[in-house]
Amino acid sequence: MAGIAELAWRQAWDDVQKRLRQSPPVDVNEPFFGKSALHWAAYHGVDAVVAALAHVPTIDIDARDIENACTALHWAVLKASPAAVDALLVAGANVHATTTDGQTPLQMAIAIQAHTIAERLERAMATTAGAQSLFCTCQRIGARLSFIRSGDVAKVHTWLANDYADMDARDANDKTPLMLAATGGHHTIVELLLARDPDVDATDAMGRTALMHAALAGHPTIVDMLLGHFADIDTLDNEGRSVVELVQQALAEKGLSATEHARFDRCLSTLRKEIQYRETSAAYRMKIRSTILHRMEHGFDAAVFKMAVQCDPALARWCLNHALVIDRHSLGVAELDKIYGTRGIKKSALYTLLHVKDEDDRFHAKRLCLDHVVMRRVLHVKWELFGQRMFIERVLMYFLLVTSMTISSTLDIRDEEAATTITIFSVVNWAVVNTCLILGWLGAQALRPSVLYFVDGRLSPYDGLVHVSDAEKRKAKWIILGLTAAAALAVCIPFSWYLVDNVTGGWTPIFTRINLVQLWSTAAYFLYVEYREFVGDTYTDPIVVEGQKPTAAHSWKSSSYFSSVVNWWRLAVYLVIVCAYVPWELGLFGVGVPMEWHFCLGTTLSLSLWVLSLEFLQVYPTTGYLIPMIKGLLVDVGNFILLYGVLQWGLSCAFLHIVKPNPDESGLETWLRSFSFAYFALFGEFRLDQNFKTDNVVLFGYYRFLAQVQAAIASVLLLNMLIAMMNRRVMEGLDRAKIEALASYAKCILRLEMTMSPATQRDVMHLYDAEGQFCLNPIFHAAVTKSAARLSPEDIQTIDTMKTHQLSWRRVLESLQSLLLEQYAAWQQEATTDAHRAALETSEQQLLTQFSLYMNKPNVNLLSAPNLLAQLATALEQHVSATIGPWLAPHIPYLQTHVWPEFRAKGAQLAAHARETLNHDAQSALHGPVLAHDLRATEVRYQKLLEAHQAAFTEQLVAQRQTFETQLAEMERRLAALILAQRLS
Repeated sequence: MAGIAELAWRQAWDDVQKRLRQSPPVDVNEPFFGKSALHWAAYHGVDAVVAALAHVPTIDIDARDIENACTALHWAVLKASPAAVDALLVAGANVHATTTDGQTPLQMAIAIQAHTIAERLERAMATTAGAQSLFCTCQRIGARLSFIRSGDVAKVHTWLANDYADMDARDANDKTPLMLAATGGHHTIVELLLARDPDVDATDAMGRTALMHAALAGHPTIVDMLLGHFADIDTLDNEGRSVVELVQQALAEKGLSATEHARFDRCLSTLRKEIQYRETSAAYRMKIRSTILHRMEHGFDAAVFKMAVQCDPALARWCLNHALVIDRHSLGVAELDKIYGTRGIKKSALYTLLHVKDEDDRFHAKRLCLDHVVMRRVLHVKWELFGQRMFIERVLMYFLLVTSMTISSTLDIRDEEAATTITIFSVVNWAVVNTCLILGWLGAQALRPSVLYFVDGRLSPYDGLVHVSDAEKRKAKWIILGLTAAAALAVCIPFSWYLVDNVTGGWTPIFTRINLVQLWSTAAYFLYVEYREFVGDTYTDPIVVEGQKPTAAHSWKSSSYFSSVVNWWRLAVYLVIVCAYVPWELGLFGVGVPMEWHFCLGTTLSLSLWVLSLEFLQVYPTTGYLIPMIKGLLVDVGNFILLYGVLQWGLSCAFLHIVKPNPDESGLETWLRSFSFAYFALFGEFRLDQNFKTDNVVLFGYYRFLAQVQAAIASVLLLNMLIAMMNRRVMEGLDRAKIEALASYAKCILRLEMTMSPATQRDVMHLYDAEGQFCLNPIFHAAVTKSAARLSPEDIQTIDTMKTHQLSWRRVLESLQSLLLEQYAAWQQEATTDAHRAALETSEQQLLTQFSLYMNKPNVNLLSAPNLLAQLATALEQHVSATIGPWLAPHIPYLQTHVWPEFRAKGAQLAAHARETLNHDAQSALHGPVLAHDLRATEVRYQKLLEAHQAAFTEQLVAQRQTFETQLAEMERRLAALILAQRLS
């Protein structure tokens, strides 16, 4: 007879209800394929059955499934079933139970935008404190955890004895148990908690970790314990202060006793020693590497990715590798939203890669990770969702600023003749740019994701069942571009014709003031953009409150905005325009602008804006790689200036005595003319007869010889040396420049993203459906064809490696499946009744279904193979025991000693193979890009490993077949002997 869990799995809900009314009562907690009947009911969203099961007195309301450690409440939340959630909460379900990846029901509700359910969960958490027993109370997110504050070790032992104790639970002040124990100085409790592998780098509402709390409380021993578990020293709180800065600030406070001062001093000394140790210790890197490998088993984690980038970028590349979902003709990315960044910009993978401290490590991380197919997909998604629209808006506004500045610097109302000549061109140019800005801005709004999803031909809210392909989106973009360009031409051509015929010199004063007002407005707009970028770099983790837009605290000191020289330059130009140039030109200072100041300052600002516009070329692959090379070339030019500057200065002083002075020149002006002669002589501009004034043949000959020496040294030697240096840098830095070009493109997108508020960042990732609910943009789940992904040789090698891993995984499962099927075949021969044979056939089909689910996993991290195969073995063992165990009791010990351990052994073998591959990839990464012979060697190596695995599996299957044939022959011999004995008797 099928159990109640099996009936729920089959969705036979009427039979489930009948079983619940039977007497004696059935075992409602028995699992089937790792889930109880309550799990299956919540999984399928059957509210009535969930409510009926939840009221059974013997139900384990917080039972976990085997695969993900989800409770029924988790499944009810994922199915967005408020009725089921209410029934489970009334039955006392644990509202803060966590899955294997640390997700609580509330976090899941927020992730899927189930606002009503999230609100009910929050109310449930607010009413549970003090209402349950000790360990149940401590399981609530809103629990007081007072026994940890008071240091009650006995109660902590009682709490930890509960299997569902949550190490990352929060009290009313958003502090975890580890933070409370560290603050209170409870060494024993800290040791007990650390043994349960909590998140040592979790932060509270102030952005402070347990290490910060221990240091600020003056507990050096606990600080040392936390550092021993690799607590992050570089984490910044909401005020942008690290743990070292916090301790230094505490030491600077007055009124500290000698004991307190000594404790803080010990904490600071411990932290500094740890910093030195971590910078130079290979053992520390190995420990961090081991920790990362352990935490990588549970899928992508932004914190683990950051640790991997800082420790070994090859590990970070491994994280990205296992996010790939490889099909025959397409590539997908699992958990793309996590890699994209759902916890704020500064916690995103892209920000981590672009803000590595050491320059050499930064390039290494960019080469291995930023150029990875997954990160390129992330950049494409960001460009699709907001980048292209914001970039077009920014370009249009910037060229309006440049146009206004250029017109202002060239127009001078005091020169009527020149003004009449230039005004017509300036007015027409100004009008065309403004028209294109307005139409282009409107066209860019059509690039919003919600608008692009109207290309299915229906002006209706987003429908997830309607698929909009990339080809349709591209077609829509071309249509938008064509319509915008046609509208611009239709307006600009007749408008320009009209202006050419009607603009006169009398327009100049009014037009100049209008242009200055527009110049001030656009410069103020870009000042606001720079402010938004600075503020965006100060955001910490977004705070999500039900019914409100996401907000985030600011960490002002953590911003890296002012570390960029270009940012200072850009900011200075905008400030000069807003605060000095435009008010001065408008006469607001009460002082007229001299003509020379007008042209010099205006031209300088205009040239600065034109040079800064080169940043917009970062998004174009054909020119983007040249921009990063300019920095290196400028270094060469700077070195040349330092070398030639000494000669230039000396020659300027030497030529001072022979350069022709003007009658009214001062000594300084003569020296400047001498300096100009010496400088232009570098480029072959001598004209000695025009520049030298002397009747002394000896002096003229001497200075002529000196000019020849300058030409030989400077023009021939130094300039050619500069060209050779620059040529060498270009040739050597071309490959590096291509990576830096991708980094420049990524920085451009990141700058655009940092100008958005947390609420806007959330909005661009989601679409509104017909019911007005947020749903994740389907681009996060869409796959791309391999041809469209533009795979590099390294990407192809990565895909081949992942295919090898998938093949190894399937072959291991096939061997284990064959092992069990042979057991079933032997049991079929031993079966004596039709009922037994039917039960075996049913059980065998269910077993094959379970194996098929594991074989067809879209992506498998072989580091987690031991856990996955252990889960599979546990589920199959429970299945066999529950379905056919009573008939096969004599064979159960054999399964426990020979079959189920084989699952764990194979899992360990796969994990060891994955670690070996990872170590090999890390060693290859240390020696630059993978060459062709490395690819061939790796391919041969993998092929040999596959052949070895296949040979081992074949040998094992042959040995098992021989064993079973021997056993079968022995059974036949005994049966024949028994039949013969019966006949003789």
